[in-house]
Amino acid sequence: MTMRLLPLLTLGAVLALPAAAAATDITLQNDSIPESGQATVAVQAGLVPGEIAVAVLSAQAGDYPITLQNIKVFVAKQSAQAPNTMTVQLYVWNSGAPTAGATTPSPTQAIYSSPQLSFQAGGWNQWDVSSNNIVLNGTCLVGCKVVSTGLIAGGYQPNNVTDTNGCQGTKNFIWAKNLFTGQFSWANLCSFGASGDWGIHVDASTTAQTGNFTDLGGGLAGNFAP
Repeated sequence: MTMRLLPLLTLGAVLALPAAAAATDITLQNDSIPESGQATVAVQAGLVPGEIAVAVLSAQAGDYPITLQNIKVFVAKQSAQAPNTMTVQLYVWNSGAPTAGATTPSPTQAIYSSPQLSFQAGGWNQWDVSSNNIVLNGTCLVGCKVVSTGLIAGGYQPNNVTDTNGCQGTKNFIWAKNLFTGQFSWANLCSFGASGDWGIHVDASTTAQTGNFTDLGGGLAGNFAP
């Protein structure tokens, strides 16, 4: 069982968001956090450096295969004393939901890991992965690792966030650190009493299928997009 010195502290924030960029074919997400307008989020300040917030993301069956284009992570802070940025690393696994307590899949088994990135508190941060040719044929795991951030009264901030309308137990996980042994294993976010789903979105392109009319002797010709 994973032991933690700090609980997943939920710190509320209401933030104004910029207008969303032009949409790609589909966006994979579990949360209800909009990409423009205002958002109510919960800062999960119990994530310590080395831990990874991980969303289980799926497209509709007919959309596969998909190619990942952008990974978006919502970062926020509640305390004015906290830094305005945090250092993160992003991961993608070609895998379904992990088992709580298991040690696989591990970060070394990810099919993609980003360089270390500086993410800004107060909204969505986007990382372009379109040049990496990440093609998936099923459910994936997408995670945001806390590399470094501020430690203040109330936990680590800024940090990953969730929405506030309920946590889906099969969709939200943590690559969690046992603070006594230093070992990592999978834990279910909802088991810590979190208020919602991780604020992680993935833009992806789909392989559009084009059909053809069959000429049955009546002179029919052309293409259609089903």
